[in-house]
Amino acid sequence: MGDSVAGILRKTWGFTLPEVAAVVAITGTLAAVVVPVAIDQIENGRIAGAKQNVNSISSAIQDFFRDTGEWPDRGAPDKPDLAYVLRSGKFNARSEAGFTLFGTPTPGNVKDPEPGSTNWASLIGSEPFRVHALVNHLTTDGAPDIFPNRYRDASVNWNGPYLPQVFNDPWGRNYLVFSKAFTVPKVTAGNIFGWVISGGPNKTLETDATSPILNNNLATGLSTSGDDVGVLVFQAREAIPGVSK
Repeated sequence: MGDSVAGILRKTWGFTLPEVAAVVAITGTLAAVVVPVAIDQIENGRIAGAKQNVNSISSAIQDFFRDTGEWPDRGAPDKPDLAYVLRSGKFNARSEAGFTLFGTPTPGNVKDPEPGSTNWASLIGSEPFRVHALVNHLTTDGAPDIFPNRYRDASVNWNGPYLPQVFNDPWGRNYLVFSKAFTVPKVTAGNIFGWVISGGPNKTLETDATSPILNNNLATGLSTSGDDVGVLVFQAREAIPGVSK
């Protein structure tokens, strides 16, 4: 009888200290294994989403070219070939650039990726319309209240929208399109290439604006460093020394 009462009381009192310690130890071990795996899976999902987005933007630009016979880089209907960089995100149409390249965002916008040690930083200039809203080329034909019908004229068959929405990247930064490559044959000392790119998880561009290779490792011709997510839309036909075509 006494043993039965003791057993009931022990169950009523709950777990013993060794039992609690064992549960805590097991839980901690499981967390140490599961949490890093879960974090990796989340990051891999973000990278996969960014790859899908840059490919969608690239496809939209190519569809645009097939319809219009030109690239999306007009500054205004009477000022073609003016935009150097297109970017995703929301912009104040009255000031289409929204904010200067790599500058402090205006309300409602997110930051560009950091320029890093690349030629992207050299594109910062005093002309605000060197940076355009991607939506005002691919989603609408110009900014409605300042440059309507940027492309749709007698010579150009703009037939969009080519991209219904242009999202920011999974790390809360803008995607960038190096549109200067579409019309200017040279920048600095080398050939130029039209990138659609995200700064990736570290939110910083490692890929030079003049690079034909993601993450800008021209020494070996291979991408072995950095975490940019991008795709080439435009590639020069000339061979680059040390880099296969």
